[in-house]
Amino acid sequence: STPLYSSAASDVYKRQGMSTPVTVIDIGIGNLSSVLKALKKAGATPTLTSDPEQILQASKLILPGVGAFGAGSEALQKLQLIQPIRTAVLEKHIPILGFCMGMQLFATTGYENGSHPGLDLIQSEVRMLDPHMCPVLPHMGWNNLESTAGNLLFSGLGPNPHFYFVHSFHMTQIATPATVNMCRYGDQLVVAAIAHQNIYGTQFHPEKSQSNGISALKNFIDHA
Repeated sequence: STPLYSSAASDVYKRQGMSTPVTVIDIGIGNLSSVLKALKKAGATPTLTSDPEQILQASKLILPGVGAFGAGSEALQKLQLIQPIRTAVLEKHIPILGFCMGMQLFATTGYENGSHPGLDLIQSEVRMLDPHMCPVLPHMGWNNLESTAGNLLFSGLGPNPHFYFVHSFHMTQIATPATVNMCRYGDQLVVAAIAHQNIYGTQFHPEKSQSNGISALKNFIDHA
């Protein structure tokens, strides 16, 4: 499980009455205005960038995303961001939070419209939800987590908070010894969130999940 600890840098910003700077990685896919708005509500000062140097100098990183894994993978490669993100996260130990397709890009490989490389931050695969186990695809709407244990993102939210999902693929075959929080969609167990050291991901959209989503973002900003 992932230890619950406070970021010294975030504590300094809070003591000085300042909001925490957060770097949002822009891969050119999706409207990020709702993400920036949610981060501000959670007490952060977000900066949007696709500059590798800004990523390497960040205090905290956010990787949002909507759409297909393949398009996200191609965007990371085109912008030459794979190695800078891996260096920032794995060598400099900068906390990162990815959500929806952003979390999926943490995987080793994604199999949406072919096989595509991910960031390989979490040894795993991204595959389609089983249409025989799910009522309908995509999985869209509000869903409760089965458990929040071991993940600081959910501190103070109780054991079964609900969040907003929109996806047809999810992370699976997870080999990294991570904390994994699940939800159930029909008969399918879905990886809803993951935490490993300084790496956090949510399959749901915190920016669309009202007060619970803001709380999860705030927990990352204040404590990761």
